[in-house]
Amino acid sequence: MLISEFIQLTGFEPTDEEYSVIEKKYMDSDSDKFQFCKEWLASGEAKWILRDREIHELTNKLAATAKELESVKEQLLDWKPCKGGTNLTQGSYLDLESCTVTKILTEEEAKQLLYDEFGFAPERIVIVDSVNTYEANKYHKMRVSGTYYRSPLYMATDYNYIRFNCAGWQYEMINGGLVQYED
Repeated sequence: MLISEFIQLTGFEPTDEEYSVIEKKYMDSDSDKFQFCKEWLASGEAKWILRDREIHELTNKLAATAKELESVKEQLLDWKPCKGGTNLTQGSYLDLESCTVTKILTEEEAKQLLYDEFGFAPERIVIVDSVNTYEANKYHKMRVSGTYYRSPLYMATDYNYIRFNCAGWQYEMINGGLVQYED
């Protein structure tokens, strides 16, 4: 039976996907197309298909509304970059990393450099390989806006980077200077 015949006999217009299910049922039945359509209408399956369509449509509307609500919520909270996290931009880190003479330091080399430059006890140093950037809303709530993975780098005494913790304090060594890292 053609879809056009089915529509004419039942008055129901299925989608292609719905008709493929109906057609399989028709092929599996022993009824002729007139009897099948009569039985199909009597079964109330059209009502279920229409209800399924309605549920699908409402689900899509709900998802779109939730997405729109999240967007409005973000606008109302007015998130903006704030101080905290890394003190070196990712672009500056990538510039240092891309220099051909920049060396990626091992953990031991980084600890030794921190000892030589600032006197930190190597056994108390923990090298940290990730940093965050933060943003705050108008209610002063903070959240992570970006996370970057960084290896300790050394090119010269005034062009280097190491993120580390020591004795409960968080630091970054940036271009030979020591800066506190806040999260």
